[in-house]
Amino acid sequence: MKKLLLPALLLFTLSLFVASCAKTEFDEPPTTGTPVNIPDEQVVSIADLKAFHDFGSVETLSEIDNLNGMYIKGVITADDENGNFYKSFVMEDETAGITVRVAFTDSYPFYSEGRVVFIKLDGLFMGDFRGVTQLGGFLNSSGELEDIVNTDEHILTGERGTAVTPMVTTIDDLSRDDVSKLIQLNDVEFANGAFQLTYADGVNLNTENRDVKNCDGDVIVVRTSGFADFAGEEIPDGNGSIVGIYSIFESGTNITQQLLIRSPRDVNMEDPRCDGSGGGGGGGGIDEPVTELFEDFNSGGDNDIISLPGWSNFAVVGTRQWQIGQFNGVSAAELTAFGAGGDVEAWLITPQIDLSGERYLSFESAFAFYAHQGLEVLISTNFTGGNPNDADWTTLDEAILADGDVQEWNEYVSSGDVDISTFGDLGHVAFKYTGTDPGTTTNWLVDNICISAEPCTDGGGGGGGGGGGGGDVDPITELSEDFDDFNDNDVLDLEGWDNVAVTGDRQWRIGQFDGVSAAEFTAFSAGGPVEGWLITPPIDLSSDRFISFETAFAFYAHQGLEVLISTDYDGDDIDGATWQDLGATLANGDEQDWNEYIPSGDIDLTAFGSEVGYVAFKYTGADPGSTTNWLVDNICISAMPCN
Repeated sequence: MKKLLLPALLLFTLSLFVASCAKTEFDEPPTTGTPVNIPDEQVVSIADLKAFHDFGSVETLSEIDNLNGMYIKGVITADDENGNFYKSFVMEDETAGITVRVAFTDSYPFYSEGRVVFIKLDGLFMGDFRGVTQLGGFLNSSGELEDIVNTDEHILTGERGTAVTPMVTTIDDLSRDDVSKLIQLNDVEFANGAFQLTYADGVNLNTENRDVKNCDGDVIVVRTSGFADFAGEEIPDGNGSIVGIYSIFESGTNITQQLLIRSPRDVNMEDPRCDGSGGGGGGGGIDEPVTELFEDFNSGGDNDIISLPGWSNFAVVGTRQWQIGQFNGVSAAELTAFGAGGDVEAWLITPQIDLSGERYLSFESAFAFYAHQGLEVLISTNFTGGNPNDADWTTLDEAILADGDVQEWNEYVSSGDVDISTFGDLGHVAFKYTGTDPGTTTNWLVDNICISAEPCTDGGGGGGGGGGGGGDVDPITELSEDFDDFNDNDVLDLEGWDNVAVTGDRQWRIGQFDGVSAAEFTAFSAGGPVEGWLITPPIDLSSDRFISFETAFAFYAHQGLEVLISTDYDGDDIDGATWQDLGATLANGDEQDWNEYIPSGDIDLTAFGSEVGYVAFKYTGADPGSTTNWLVDNICISAMPCN
């Protein structure tokens, strides 16, 4: 690897120089270029090439007899001009599409959308990342696929200006065979609560996922890099068509369908939405006023962004929106600032309500990990569907809210029946959350919202669950955590634990590989530096106490995991605490194989000399570059060695 660095760097520098010199030439590209004369008998289809690939492995194409002396031919359907594709382009022929990795940025003057290219297969390698087949130029010391460095030898450019018609399909008809193809989805729209946002975070350069759905409720993720030059553009609020490169993100048995657009020109959504509204600010236009309403949030899945006809779900400060929280089998609207890494202000607003007659509001509220009274319930008679702060709001002081000084964790409290008919003829009720991380991070839960001409309740309460992270917790004497009670990609939400995104917005999640669940963290596609901490509950160190765990990695690029202990952490201020390295044995990319779990050994925690301590699993990395997937499993704390 080190021997390849200098030539690669020189080629990279030379490529940038050539690209910068050639850019003026390509500002107004000709519609045609120089034809490449490769006999048809030396061209293999992209589908036939991909058929040689065994997912999870890397093929040396020169060792496959049927590919000796062969090329693939196709038209480039996506380049890196607008920043949503990095050091790569996508091409397809009439059979399939494939991603091609190149060793320099700003390659679009040479490999631009609409250009015919031939790729010489001898000397190249074929692998995959998260289910997406890729062509690369060499393997690194860990046997992983790297970019094509000698591009002039392998990539032959031909005519320009060849139009590729996207394949018109539907979300539920997409399959693995369609990965890396240019597709078009019709009669779709960004989910409620997404279209008042931007495609990505162009300020902090964070990649974002935005849900697009059809009127049947099928969903695909539109993934946009924070480095895309359109990252900060607002998402349209109507219904229509979207064109992009179909992709997937595969983690264990879980597959997330993704669409990568090339520019906002790929999005044409000007028609009315599925619910008949015209869009505009989270909930679309104003529908017919309702005279009664009951919402128990049982129609969504855990962690789903709330998207209900006529409702508005706004992330006014930060990117957090109200979502479904399921605890102990109870679904509710949930919001927390925990892990947000800054300020949060989010509004969940009902459809317009007819207040011309008797009208009462009731609901239930609860909290988990109480840190602040961050929930307000408000009413407005001039909210029109835009930014809620542009309207006038009155606090419904009569509504009773759960109180951290009075109620227990996850004890649902009835608001009582609040007469809202005195406010005018038409109105909206809003549930507003404000908080910040670190600090005011309470999980707030709202359920069983009822609006009716008669009182909805006799004042009774409800049941519920829990969730979040942090809070006051009694020190533990033992712990065993194998992460098997979670689903793949769940953000880790364990009672008494802290899961904190210190830099960036990544948190520790569940990763499932080969049927094994573990705590997982990676900087891949984060679009910048990340730092994430997973911290145990406080541990009683007044007598013998040992810890052990296992670690592994995937896609090794750096040794970015530290395991630390603090005896002065207050459950809130990570930077203000003193942390010491535990000296645990960790998986090592220079020694272990992919996904080989390595025991830490039994570590005596009482040697650190305190009554109470916290153990932290700290990940640091950056994308591009230091992007290893780190995995931690089978954490054991006990009065005796666990192994």
